[in-house]
Amino acid sequence: QAPLPEGARIVVPGHGWGHGRGMGQWGAKGLADQGKAYTQILSTYYPGTTLGARASTEDIRVLLETSSDVIASSDQPFTARWSNNSIIATSDATYRYFKATWDGTNYHLYKSTAWNGTWTLVKTTPSIIVFKPGSAMIQLITSGGSIHVYRGAIEAHQGGSSINSINVLTMQQYLYGVVPRESPASWPAEELKAQAVAARTPLDARIRRGRRARATTSASPHRARATVDTGRSRARPRRSRSSSRRAPTARSMRRRARC
Repeated sequence: QAPLPEGARIVVPGHGWGHGRGMGQWGAKGLADQGKAYTQILSTYYPGTTLGARASTEDIRVLLETSSDVIASSDQPFTARWSNNSIIATSDATYRYFKATWDGTNYHLYKSTAWNGTWTLVKTTPSIIVFKPGSAMIQLITSGGSIHVYRGAIEAHQGGSSINSINVLTMQQYLYGVVPRESPASWPAEELKAQAVAARTPLDARIRRGRRARATTSASPHRARATVDTGRSRARPRRSRSSSRRAPTARSMRRRARC
């Protein structure tokens, strides 16, 4: 093979383990190490964009799973509520688990002493059921056989013949889970700031379009803690198609970054 000419440029395409879109964390860290501010990091990856603002206390809704039931628990007493926030039932030391199902007309709320135990009917209602935490976070037992812990509440909402598990939480709570999974806390503060803006921007775009964020629980980026395998099912966890995990592109941001 002929030798390369002097001054030749070699291009090696590729990216890390992620989706290959938007801001690269290591690249952002490198810019932060050089003393760049988060605004400069964002303008490097998203040239021509401007920064806007959105309330961090605004509730967002993340679709976690669609299955035949929604099973919730917690390390401390929690409540099952109507959509108007009135309490249907409260868990206790004996009945630590609630389950919601949908029969095409009504929701059914059950309680049990174990996630795989005998279920006792508590209430039948046409209203959606919301599981709200007490002093400890809500745990969702998924159809894939794992326990996932989430900030905020878990809403059981019918989706045709199935029922959806929807995490209802504030934007700030969402970021508490997302940013540490994308960038280590020991990294420069300006990189973490840039990551926070990059994480909330696609959510802003989906909210503007009137859509929920989506995140399958097998790889949900905003979980509060690690998962626990319960052996409920041997079904293989689905690969995430989460829109909430994708870093924003210039097109998805509609020429605006949200901070």
